[in-house]
Amino acid sequence: MLSLGKRIRGVRFSQRGEPVGEFLFEGELHHKYPFILGLSQATTERLLAETLEKAGGNIERASN
Repeated sequence: MLSLGKRIRGVRFSQRGEPVGEFLFEGELHHKYPFILGLSQATTERLLAETLEKAGGNIERASN
């Protein structure tokens, strides 16, 4: 999952093109993964479905 996503380590804020603030996750979060992982919904759903199926589960989808 980590190799498929984009690590977001902080954000910068600007107003009318001028920087007004910054927040860096490194140093603020004392965690094994000091970042937010940007990952598409489609990729997330695929990975969750694969993991569930490997564990013997299945996904039921409603049909209209």
